[in-house]
Amino acid sequence: MLGARLAYAVCAAVLVQPCAGTPFQWAFTGSLNQPRAYHTATHTATLLSDGRVLVAGGAGPRPQTFPYPGLASTELYNPATGNWTVTGSLNDGRLLHTATLLRDGRVLVAGGWPDHTDQGPLSGAELYKPGHGKLDTDHRHA
Repeated sequence: MLGARLAYAVCAAVLVQPCAGTPFQWAFTGSLNQPRAYHTATHTATLLSDGRVLVAGGAGPRPQTFPYPGLASTELYNPATGNWTVTGSLNDGRLLHTATLLRDGRVLVAGGWPDHTDQGPLSGAELYKPGHGKLDTDHRHA
């Protein structure tokens, strides 16, 4: 159908090892618990100071539904085990937001949209403190 939009959700993750015996070889690793649509690059992935990766928000796998609602879920990837762990949720589902690692190890998640409509951007920000495999979700800034 001309003009139809295709959307795919991805649970799989891949790693690249630039210093391996075969440079830049990709290898599959553990799958995310919550599929995230990749067609609009709506989620964020932040490398934490301890080597884990925090994935936050994004759009869910609902290609037949518009607007695509923002996800509130967050997951931590542990490169030592290759596993993803569901952690605290965002207070607001977000897509097209930013996630910035701060000097003290916390992650600032800010802005974005609640979905793919013209409702306008989110003005709030959320602050997370990684610890013990979970994220502190009790910090919210308007």
